[in-house]
Amino acid sequence: TRLDVLETPESGLPDAIVMKNEDYRQCNALFHKLFSTIERLSFCRWLIGESYRAISKMYHWPEKSVDNAVNRAKKKLRKYVMDYGDVDLEMLVNYSKAACQIA
Repeated sequence: TRLDVLETPESGLPDAIVMKNEDYRQCNALFHKLFSTIERLSFCRWLIGESYRAISKMYHWPEKSVDNAVNRAKKKLRKYVMDYGDVDLEMLVNYSKAACQIA
């Protein structure tokens, strides 16, 4: 997936698990604040490597709507990171993997 290159050998250690829980809460709040439902679900699925076509079939949305939603989400997240800088790629990895298992 798009996130595999960010995996670390330490990711299974207890301290890393606690951090993942903290990351999840922070990213969950941020994603709910920044994104619409279609943006949040599409972006999360796209981050873990799913295609626009697969996402559109999963949620019964037009493929172009998924494409637009992912691009809006990327733009919003880029702006947030530039303005605040308190979210990093590892946090997004952890959140996306966990959130997509739940959704």
